[in-house]
Amino acid sequence: MKGSYTIEAAVIMSIFCIMMAVVIRQAYGLHDETVGKMALHERVEQARRLSPWERKQGIAEIERQAVKRKITQFSFHGFRLHLEEHSGKVAGKSEARKPDGQWNIQIEAGIFEPETFLRKTEAVRQLEVGDGNSLRKADAP
Repeated sequence: MKGSYTIEAAVIMSIFCIMMAVVIRQAYGLHDETVGKMALHERVEQARRLSPWERKQGIAEIERQAVKRKITQFSFHGFRLHLEEHSGKVAGKSEARKPDGQWNIQIEAGIFEPETFLRKTEAVRQLEVGDGNSLRKADAP
């Protein structure tokens, strides 16, 4: 009877160890996906805040920095990041190989233009000051 407890405990412990290994492996995969998404998001934010005359050269530099920077990855291999600008937006794509397949994500964000926002808020303020239907004649272009 005592021997059966030892065998049962060995089976239960082996199942427990396998389950813990699976949970840790899943956690590493989730970590890599999160780090990959955040690295891409950081690069897109850097690119969208560049001035128009800095943007082309700046995007290439941001991509080079992403390749140089060592991101701790447990399950990703061949992590690549690509940025491009088109139609007033900065688009970023990140790819990597995982043991169970391919991983990729895309993020797109509008180019940061604070002057456009300021013009719109000024127009709204002028509408509020007037009758609410039109801009004042003196302020119209």
